[in-house]
Amino acid sequence: ASVPLLLGWKFTNIFTPIHVIFLELIMGPTCSIFFEREPVEETLMTRPPRKSGVTMLGKNEIIITVVQGLVIAACVLGVNYVLMTQGYDLSYTRTILFTTLIISNIFLTFVDRSFTETIFKTIHYKNNLKYYVVVLSVGFLAVLYLFRPIQNLFGLVNVSSYHFFLSIIVGFASVMWFEVYKGLIKPSLVSPSS
Repeated sequence: ASVPLLLGWKFTNIFTPIHVIFLELIMGPTCSIFFEREPVEETLMTRPPRKSGVTMLGKNEIIITVVQGLVIAACVLGVNYVLMTQGYDLSYTRTILFTTLIISNIFLTFVDRSFTETIFKTIHYKNNLKYYVVVLSVGFLAVLYLFRPIQNLFGLVNVSSYHFFLSIIVGFASVMWFEVYKGLIKPSLVSPSS
């Protein structure tokens, strides 16, 4: 939110409080409830015990989480900059960016099911809420694009199919790099004792 303002970009207030409230009160708790239902990883008992005084998230996990947020922010800001330089108005730009954030949040939920196992394994984890998370998120996107009163409430507009798919691609790419990272590192590099 602050980068466009600091850089003197055309649109300094892309998101209003209602967008922030939605992301914090709807998407956040949805993901939290989802993670509470996740099964314990098979490798949990083979890991060394957590040292006394070590927090739930180790240093590596915190670093990864911060980097994930920065990558998503950079991707959203990149899309913002491109749309701004191409002359799109605030409502159109806001719609694309908000959609990108929701899409990236959906993918992030599934990518972060494990910091060590790739999505090819975690997709088989039993968690009945995974279907509800996807349906709820996609359903909300459908409402945003199909119901004018909701669009007006959020200050959004209809966008081209090209830009809609661009949102999906950017949202996907902004989090899926972590899958490559997980595939390249040894699981022991990311453990609760780190």
